[in-house]
Amino acid sequence: MFRILLIVTVLVLAAVAASPGPALAQPALQVTLSTDRAAYPMGTPIQLTLTVRNTSDAPVRLTFPSGQTYDFTIGSGQSAATIWTWSQNRGFTAAIVERTMAPGEAVSYTETWNPRAPNGDPVPTGIYRATGLLTTITRITATPVLFVIGEEQPLPGPGCQSLVSRYPNGTPADLLFRAISPANVLQAVWKQAGTSWSGWSAVPGAPNDLTTINFGDQLRICLSGPARWIVPV
Repeated sequence: MFRILLIVTVLVLAAVAASPGPALAQPALQVTLSTDRAAYPMGTPIQLTLTVRNTSDAPVRLTFPSGQTYDFTIGSGQSAATIWTWSQNRGFTAAIVERTMAPGEAVSYTETWNPRAPNGDPVPTGIYRATGLLTTITRITATPVLFVIGEEQPLPGPGCQSLVSRYPNGTPADLLFRAISPANVLQAVWKQAGTSWSGWSAVPGAPNDLTTINFGDQLRICLSGPARWIVPV
């Protein structure tokens, strides 16, 4: 009887150790991904940061199936193909790892991607999608982040100028806005479609119905001073 009880106890303990437990409830954890910039000249390294925060008023236990606690991937913004994975060709401890996060505690993981394809060639210009995730037994993925790799070009200012978009179809307009620096000189962006216009402006009460940019769109960009923007070419 003693041996049976001992075996049952060991099995129960093993099951508890392998269980993710209630700590993996996503509402208690806030997992966010950020890049250090929204747009990068060709060849510029991209810094990725995954931040995990316990937003509850109780400790949260995280259970990982190995020594790996996070991962990052980069893919084209126009397809589901992955061109870089941080964990690829890296070794991790083959053992269950647990960590407890105190109420309100936050931890960040930062890695850098040198924008090159698997064969070592620089990646082409365009829109890219970064993904970050916490590699717990039940994985928790942050909302992906889009960014631009392109050619840096001058934007004369002050004043408004007409330009033709080289951004791919469906690009969020906010991404184009953030590709212009310094940000405080951007006053308005307008897009013409036939005889109608849609736009964005920093002026309170102005129309703000510009949501997407397509390749070949006729744009009018208004600035309070000289600026630069990064454009796919």
